[in-house]
Amino acid sequence: MGTNERAQALFVSYLQPSQQPGPDQVAVAIEDSLRRWGPFGCAAAAAAEYGEHPDTAAVRMRWALAVSARFEPLAASNGGWLHRRQENLVAASRAR
Repeated sequence: MGTNERAQALFVSYLQPSQQPGPDQVAVAIEDSLRRWGPFGCAAAAAAEYGEHPDTAAVRMRWALAVSARFEPLAASNGGWLHRRQENLVAASRAR
């Protein structure tokens, strides 16, 4: 799963930029969004937000992309635990 997919999941999560979340909070929020929405649902929900609130959606997506990119090396250096967990969630959502 790439940075864009993680960013979409983070975008539709409950986390707010003002919370200044750490890597563990980000990982849990991404997992929660993927479990609840699935990867395609996250993309659809993000697109809907752009339609309804384009001014705030752009700001939130920039934040989600920056956070996802910043924590991607941490997830990979940690034995790929975040990547493996997210891949399992994607596979499970596709099997539904």
